[in-house]
Amino acid sequence: MGRRPRIELPGGIYHVIQRGNNRDYIFERSQDKEDFLDFVRLYQEKLGFNLYAYVIMDNHYHLMLQLADCPLQTTMQRLLSHYVRDYNKKHGRSGYLFGGRYRSINVLNEGHLFSLLRYIHQNPVAARIRQKISDYPWSSDPIYRKNDRSHGLVRIDFILERL
Repeated sequence: MGRRPRIELPGGIYHVIQRGNNRDYIFERSQDKEDFLDFVRLYQEKLGFNLYAYVIMDNHYHLMLQLADCPLQTTMQRLLSHYVRDYNKKHGRSGYLFGGRYRSINVLNEGHLFSLLRYIHQNPVAARIRQKISDYPWSSDPIYRKNDRSHGLVRIDFILERL
């Protein structure tokens, strides 16, 4: 039986999650996390999506993004294939980095939006990597805490206007 097709809505907001192949660490070094964010920034500029939240853990990532004109499938394919090529080259490896295709979940209402934001930012605490959310640097949480509207990567106004 084939996979169910993704339901995509123009301007839709999505929670995108993906783990490393065999749950391996794919963001072991800080530089790997920074490189991933650089690719997110690059494709955000090229494809025009809005990023509302993220967390990058050692073996997976979570993104909350809103699409522009480019479909989610194309957005993620370009972002991930470019990142994997770069990662493999830097680490002297080849083959799959991520385990299967990414999962995406439509954000259907404001309640879901706020609980998802909390869930993404709580990930390092839930995984017992940090005791406080604010202590984890690879998350959009510090951007919200500082009310950093000039950050560029994360568009916090969309969420803050709804509070």
